[in-house]
Amino acid sequence: MYRNFGYKGYNQEPTDNVGTINGVVEIEEQHQWRLDNTYPVSFGISGFELKQSTNPLSSSHNLNSDGTIPFMQNEEYVIHLREDSILTSGTTTRYWTIDSSTYDYMFQDQTGSITIDHATGAGTATFRTRFIHWFTTGETFNLRIRSGSTTGPIMASFQLKVLLPTVVIQYFDKDGVISSSQQALIENQLDEKYTDFRLNIINIGENASAGFSGKVKLQVSSVTFNTASADDVEFPNMPYDKENGVVSNEAQVFPGVVEKTSFDFDGFNINTDATLEGTETFSVAINVYKDPVVGGLAAMPPIQMQILDTNSTAPSFTLTLRTGNSPSPYNRFSSNEIQTGLYTSFLGGLTSNYSGTVSSVYDNVVLEAGIIGFDVSTTTQNAGGRYYFEIEPVTTSVSGFATTPYNVGAFAYPTATQYSGNVAPYLTPGQDVFPASGHFTIDDTGAYSGNPDHDNNAPLPSNWRNKERLDFNISKDTFPQFASSTNPGELHEGFVVKIYPENKTPPTLLGSSVAVMVHSGNSDTGNALSTEMTEVTGSPSFVGLNIQQTQIDGSGAYNAPDSTEPFNVRDFYVGPALDGQTKRIYIAAKFSPGTYGQDLAIGGLQILDLTQANPVIKAMPISSTHANRRWVISGTDPLTYSSTSDGYFETSEYAFQASNTSTELLASNSLSTVANLPYTSMNNFTLPSTPNFVNGRWNVTGFNNFGTPSLATGMAGGIDPATWNQAPYVRPLNPAVIFPNKAEPQVAASSTVGHYYMESSIAVYSNGNAPASSDYASVVFRSPKHTFSQGEVIRLCFAAAMTPTYAYRDTDYFFIGVT
Repeated sequence: MYRNFGYKGYNQEPTDNVGTINGVVEIEEQHQWRLDNTYPVSFGISGFELKQSTNPLSSSHNLNSDGTIPFMQNEEYVIHLREDSILTSGTTTRYWTIDSSTYDYMFQDQTGSITIDHATGAGTATFRTRFIHWFTTGETFNLRIRSGSTTGPIMASFQLKVLLPTVVIQYFDKDGVISSSQQALIENQLDEKYTDFRLNIINIGENASAGFSGKVKLQVSSVTFNTASADDVEFPNMPYDKENGVVSNEAQVFPGVVEKTSFDFDGFNINTDATLEGTETFSVAINVYKDPVVGGLAAMPPIQMQILDTNSTAPSFTLTLRTGNSPSPYNRFSSNEIQTGLYTSFLGGLTSNYSGTVSSVYDNVVLEAGIIGFDVSTTTQNAGGRYYFEIEPVTTSVSGFATTPYNVGAFAYPTATQYSGNVAPYLTPGQDVFPASGHFTIDDTGAYSGNPDHDNNAPLPSNWRNKERLDFNISKDTFPQFASSTNPGELHEGFVVKIYPENKTPPTLLGSSVAVMVHSGNSDTGNALSTEMTEVTGSPSFVGLNIQQTQIDGSGAYNAPDSTEPFNVRDFYVGPALDGQTKRIYIAAKFSPGTYGQDLAIGGLQILDLTQANPVIKAMPISSTHANRRWVISGTDPLTYSSTSDGYFETSEYAFQASNTSTELLASNSLSTVANLPYTSMNNFTLPSTPNFVNGRWNVTGFNNFGTPSLATGMAGGIDPATWNQAPYVRPLNPAVIFPNKAEPQVAASSTVGHYYMESSIAVYSNGNAPASSDYASVVFRSPKHTFSQGEVIRLCFAAAMTPTYAYRDTDYFFIGVT
């Protein structure tokens, strides 16, 4: 039977019994008779749940003990609603609304509809929440089920209670593995790149439909020291955001589940020191946010972090000298390469004319272009962790030995004229010996575990990292060995290796090596630059100058991206012949034009006085326009440019035929040949257009993220623009060497980042003819004029990017001269 009216209770509250009448309303009654002012309790809204999906068997939270329904912020739920009815087919639409006086904007949708299928008595609807607040008390909200519309009669009410967010910290052990037994940050973690701790926020979920990746994010704002101090721990620069949270289920008492968002933190590096400090604490202030428009930042309670100090006594380290020359390109040693006896004998020969003076200072000697290594060990228990090492000069530019044999010529001439300036010789860490500093690790047994990085900030290939011992490369440079009244020779400079707590905080000396003398075999007075075009990549440079090998894809074609490897750096000493002379620097690229795949690059050029605290005198800009391709003069803010009368950085207009003999540009008259070439401006680069490259000449490239015009050879970007545009003092190229070879890291091309490059194809001579396939040819890059002083240094930053046929040749590509 069917009737068009009836009576039923409405405006129910969560505490009302089903069928309670708080008023009357006329409704449609289908196949149902009113009995004594109520309907049978077997009909109406009979169930409500929030689940993770439309599957009725999917997970949900455990019901609260007070009968309220728990929910998380920042979650996308599915409402599962049940309504009992006498109907067995068809559908009815019900509506839901949120009634709340506060935090309404936590609910992404505050109203919605649910279609009840009478065949099953069930219906579902999406229910979404945002993260807006770090709740510390359980706020409640009423969700109403209504008939007819979102403002219609209330059929049932359910009370929702927000779950309180909870923070749980998990720590990682010394090997970088998360450990349930680890209850604090530790000093003896083996690598600063390991994760330090995991911060889990429980009861906050993931709502992809709310945008901003669907996950909450963190803003780490500040640190407050409690019993810990700034010497105990290094932090990342703050404030900074953490946006890499991982959301996963977190089990409640069966069968319920909630969700957690986990963030892994590194960069909270505990310094290994020499003091037993027990457990120390500090606090980290962190804000949580989801949508910067809705809700903004919410501060969580400060996170209390602990540092566990396991050292019982200050460790003491022993450094055992090992020397030798390995044929491996990665500077590795094997047990049969221990040659300390050879070097001790050599030291005795060097010092025989000095009545033991040198041997009283130095215990051993190494030649330039050599390699020296130290085994590191300790017998101190529980000393595992990271420690800091650095090179300390025995002789420096301001503190050295004014008497023989240190400040004279070769040992065969102990009465040679002494240098009248700063005491000489002197050793510069990072230029003469590299790396200048870094970290190594010791395990808990006291055994050396390796040098996993060079000061933890260089993207070194793993095969360059020192894994057996502390290895040092001794640079072979162009500085002369002979001292004179105007020349600080470097015949007998030296150094020691010292070990300190991690990051040298505090600066407690934990071990020191023997003093090692570096013997310069270079008899060049620095005048070669003014007499001939001197090879850049050959003797007397350190070999293996990182000539780039082209990447090749699986097809075998040379179409891989341009190289992102570092640029090489090389120093050239200015001798007395150039003192007071106003000249240009000429850099010649030599290549075989009959073979493609030879791209040569100049990333930087500087003139320096290494005796000054801010050593850069002038620097070459990387400019997209010819007018600005003049020397940048360091020392003022803003920086200034050299006079237009001094000229510009330019390219030779044509190529010329070079010598087919390796390691020389021309058999004779190379300086006059390059000086007499016609020169012209390089291509301009109007951002953001594609530049007009000219093959067979030097070009500017890199701007607008544009590398070289051909794939597979060339450099993709440039170097740090602070090496030419930092005011008031330009940053030196390669100030502290962190690569096995002297190098300046490459950075991505931008509006201020690029380089000068030359592609070998389609070069022509001045007569218009192309070089013969058997020829070697050269194209020259020149600088504006500069008035040189003896003792200055020309520092060239360059790269050669080759196809595999030429990738392993590290000579006969670049030549430099001054005239």
